Amino acid sequence: MALVYHNNLAKAGKHLVEVLVAEEQVPYSRFYNAKPGSQERVAVACGFDEDDEHAHIHLEWAAGQLERAGLVELETLDAVLIDDEPDFMIRLTAAGREFFATGKKFHYRDMEV
Repeated sequence: MALVYHNNLAKAGKHLVEVLVAEEQVPYSRFYNAKPGSQERVAVACGFDEDDEHAHIHLEWAAGQLERAGLVELETLDAVLIDDEPDFMIRLTAAGREFFATGKKFHYRDMEV
């Protein structure tokens, strides 16, 4: 079966990787919170329309795929998100640092595959 690449997932993943390469780790709540304008900023940073309400979901899916590939690790935090789910830290692994330092691109799978 051929891989199908999801454009929005790839855009969100690109943004997430850019943040991780610069900062090594980031809590998911940075992208998914109730701060005014946060949703719009995340959407624009991911290359979506400003009124896109799902950019944070694409970021979460991208983080999960990166985790399964061993490029990031996810750690549950004590804090909760705006939907009362646990927040989590997204941390670049040594393998992830090496992978992205060489300029490699991660290929995200469509969530329907």
